Amino acid sequence: SDGEERLYYEEFDDPATNGGAAMNKDGERLAQGFVKFSGERWNVTALYGSREKDVPTASYETAFNEDFSTVDARGYLDASYAQTFEHSFSLFASLYYDRYNYKGNYPYLIEAEDGAASLIMNRDDDLSEWIGSEFRVTHDGFKHIKLTAGAEYLTTLHQDMLNYDSEPYAVLFEEHDDFSTWAAYFQGEYQPIFPLVVNA
Repeated sequence: SDGEERLYYEEFDDPATNGGAAMNKDGERLAQGFVKFSGERWNVTALYGSREKDVPTASYETAFNEDFSTVDARGYLDASYAQTFEHSFSLFASLYYDRYNYKGNYPYLIEAEDGAASLIMNRDDDLSEWIGSEFRVTHDGFKHIKLTAGAEYLTTLHQDMLNYDSEPYAVLFEEHDDFSTWAAYFQGEYQPIFPLVVNA
């Protein structure tokens, strides 16, 4: 949506802040997509969503009635394979990619030594991006017993945080992290009578 032509906020009712009126603010722009392909053994899923929001309320002590906006975007891709074999064995494997990006534009009024105020734009640009996988084998050939063994792995491609003033350009905070993790597991499920199930 394009937002509201005029929004009134009593807290900013002052000639210096346009009489408390935020003009053409509170708009929102959305984009979404979802795709899934399924076969006998394969599944592929992809999704994307983004939201851009105009913020009219001058939060975080930003300048009132200026261009304050945030953008959240998320993308995900997953491919999985499943197959059942003879002798009550089944296999599952998956590989996925995940991404999240946040951008923020924050207008601030900075007062100089001579009392003159100038508008600067402070910005956030954060990115998280990672890939992961899972492998699992299940056997349910025993009476009342199901056995499952598997492993999972996750590693980051980007885990970045950046905050800066655009003009003049000045980095105020910057951090880049990365990590990897993995796990292996074994599970037994015993069902002596329905609906009682014991897991270990």
